[in-house]
Amino acid sequence: MNGIDHHPPLNRTPEDIAELSALIDQQSKAANDGRTFLDLDQQFHTKIALISGNPIFEALTQSVFEWMKEFHHEAVRSVGLEPLTISEHREILAQIAAQNAPQAAFAMKQHLERANALYHQEHVSNG
Repeated sequence: MNGIDHHPPLNRTPEDIAELSALIDQQSKAANDGRTFLDLDQQFHTKIALISGNPIFEALTQSVFEWMKEFHHEAVRSVGLEPLTISEHREILAQIAAQNAPQAAFAMKQHLERANALYHQEHVSNG
């Protein structure tokens, strides 16, 4: 998911920033509710994809999250790492709010790579 590199979220509005911030706050409150946490995670990433203006990125984001919810709900959530996810989301949002496209892309890339590596470590490598 590297589309943010080519379609940075610079066309965001104050309403977009407020919505993303509210999603992070809700996600923080739902840290102990796996299904709600994942739903809010999907909303956060989908909103960023929408802001990017890249319809392919938006469709891909939706598809990935729908697949995860359908088949791997528990596998994609690492209990205890919710504060890290929320912290990463806050950093991504800060860079989007500052209209710093390269840093927003970098923060998103780090977030996705960390999540992907953890998923592989816990669920692919261990069978």
